[in-house]
Amino acid sequence: MNITVKGDRSVRFVAHIDAPAPPAAVFDFVSDFENLPSWDPSIVRVTRTSSGPLAPGVSFDVTLGVLGVGTTLRYVVETYDAPNRAVLVGTSPTTTAVDAITVEATPTGSRVTWQADIELAWPMRPLDAVVRTLFAPLVRRAIGNLEGCLRALPAADDDLEWQVLSVEARRDALRRHSPIVATGDWPSVSVVMT
Repeated sequence: MNITVKGDRSVRFVAHIDAPAPPAAVFDFVSDFENLPSWDPSIVRVTRTSSGPLAPGVSFDVTLGVLGVGTTLRYVVETYDAPNRAVLVGTSPTTTAVDAITVEATPTGSRVTWQADIELAWPMRPLDAVVRTLFAPLVRRAIGNLEGCLRALPAADDDLEWQVLSVEARRDALRRHSPIVATGDWPSVSVVMT
């Protein structure tokens, strides 16, 4: 992972991750910010604030917890070109963050490039050096976790595992978006292929 200063008012984090899964599956996972808490320990919660499929204009409230302080950024999907590129812009009164995610096919699966530009607003701007120092280890840990999640996805040629994941993903989506609150475990789903 590279950490650089862009101009005099922004911090840039760039990470490259290789994964065995096909680009579409990797893109679906990384571009959906509802997945952030599963790999980024600095994320307290993510709430999707608009409905419909991921597309430009869809928004998320992302709450970060760093050193016991919670900050919420409203992220809006600016660009969504599945399975290649997504750009999400997060804003709060003190911060603007632009996350650009690119996924490319490789001979062994996919390569993700995640570039995050963070710009602090006045009067926080003099703290750029502190942001770099404070966030670098958090970002390294998060990227390591993301790499583990992506490597756990099935390889592109594992059709049966992708079918199982597809059924589980549909079940989980129903749980998340059901108007009826589930009071217990949902029944298991069995798929028999002949």
